[in-house]
Amino acid sequence: MAKGDFAFPMAPERALALGEIHARPYALVKSGRVIFQLAFMMDGGSAVHHAAISELSRARGVAPPEKNGRYHSLAWGQGTLRWERHTEFSTWFWDGPLPESFGGEVPIHPFGDGFIAPGPLISGIRLELRPDGPEIADARAAFDPASLCYSELKNGQAAVLTDFRQDGHGLTQILVIDRGMTEAGRGAVVPRLL
Repeated sequence: MAKGDFAFPMAPERALALGEIHARPYALVKSGRVIFQLAFMMDGGSAVHHAAISELSRARGVAPPEKNGRYHSLAWGQGTLRWERHTEFSTWFWDGPLPESFGGEVPIHPFGDGFIAPGPLISGIRLELRPDGPEIADARAAFDPASLCYSELKNGQAAVLTDFRQDGHGLTQILVIDRGMTEAGRGAVVPRLL
């Protein structure tokens, strides 16, 4: 228990939440990647979410997570699918190679026709990490200028753009212009944007 001015009664879940934050180191992220992150509510209970990731794992010849497991990852195409179970929702994070143009079709990913959502979708994000170059001007034009949000990060090593609008698939698009971040730097930036 804290002492002094901030000696409030502690919620029983506080230690678990604090431990969870420190137990999840970020992944190293290469440049030139597209990332999909979907979050599904736990309306049907955590067993439904566990069954969904277990089925996908077995179909790819990978052992499923333990029954009470909170994290799981498996190779998928030229990327990695990472699943995390939270109290109210589960997140499904996949990274893969960039399409030729911003917002372009990604032919191989885990969320195609055979994917069965384990609950109602609460968040869907498509983040593209693109190296700075001439084609970035076309990518910038994809955003609505009336709601464009632009930010420089890491002393100019990156810029982030979004308009918080959804694309034709219902995903909020984010563009990260990579101007020389390291894999660890990208790994630290990406989860903060998702």
